[in-house]
Amino acid sequence: SRSGGGIAAEAMTYQQAEGGAGDESALVSFLVALTPPWDQPRVLNQARWAVTEAVLLLQEHKGCYDALFECMAANKGLGECVLAIEKELDAFPQLPSVERARERAADRESAATLGGASAGSAAAAREVGAAGQLLQTEAQVGEKVAKLDALTKEEDQIRDAIRKVQAEVAAAEAGTSKESSPAWSAGETQRFMNTLLRAKRKAKALEDGKGVDLDFVLKEAVRSRDLAKVDLQLAKNQAELADVERRLKDVQARE
Repeated sequence: SRSGGGIAAEAMTYQQAEGGAGDESALVSFLVALTPPWDQPRVLNQARWAVTEAVLLLQEHKGCYDALFECMAANKGLGECVLAIEKELDAFPQLPSVERARERAADRESAATLGGASAGSAAAAREVGAAGQLLQTEAQVGEKVAKLDALTKEEDQIRDAIRKVQAEVAAAEAGTSKESSPAWSAGETQRFMNTLLRAKRKAKALEDGKGVDLDFVLKEAVRSRDLAKVDLQLAKNQAELADVERRLKDVQARE
C-alpha cells in the first residue's frame, strides 16, 4: 500500500492522479523481478489493491496526512514530520487497525458460541458447496482445454496448408516435382518455438487445476491461429505473384 500512497493522496485531493509514475514503476519492477515473475493481470490487481489500501489508510488517518502535509509545506525536516504524525496518532483512543482486529475477534467468538447443529449444518453446506464448485471448476477447465485443443489443431492444419503452398512455389521455381519441401524457414522456427511455449503454458495451467491461467493461454491460441490465417493468405498471394512472374518470363522468352 505504501507504493500507492502518493497516487492515492493525489486522487483524494484532486479527484485524479497525474503523478505517481515513479511509485508505479517501482512496484511493477519489483513484482516482475519475483521468481517466478508475476504476469500482467496479477501485477495490475496488486497495484489496484495497493492504491485501495492506501486510500483507506489515508481516510482513516486524515489528521496524520494533514499534519504531514503542513510540515512538508513548511519545509521541515524528517524528524519533525515523524513527530507531527505521532502526535496525531496519540489523539486516537485506539488505532483503527486495532479496533478492526477487536471487532473481528468479537465476531469470531460470537460465531463460535452458536456451535451445535447450526455449525454442523453450516459445515455440511460448505462441504456441499465446495464440492459443487470443484465440479463446476473441473467442467470449465475441461471446456477450455477442449477449445484450446481445437484451436491448436486448426492452427496445425493452417500451417500444413502454408507448407504445402510454399512447397509448390519452391518446386515450380526449381523445376522439380511438387513433392519436394522448402527449407525450414526462420518463420517456421519461430512458430515451432511458439507451439512449444503454448504447450508449456497449457501444462502449467492444468497443473494449477483452477483454469484461471487457461484464459490467457486461450487468448494466445486465438491470436496465434489468426496469425496463421494471415500467413496462409500471404503465402497464397506470394504463390500467385510467383506464378504471374513465371508466365511473364515465358511470354518475354517467346518474344
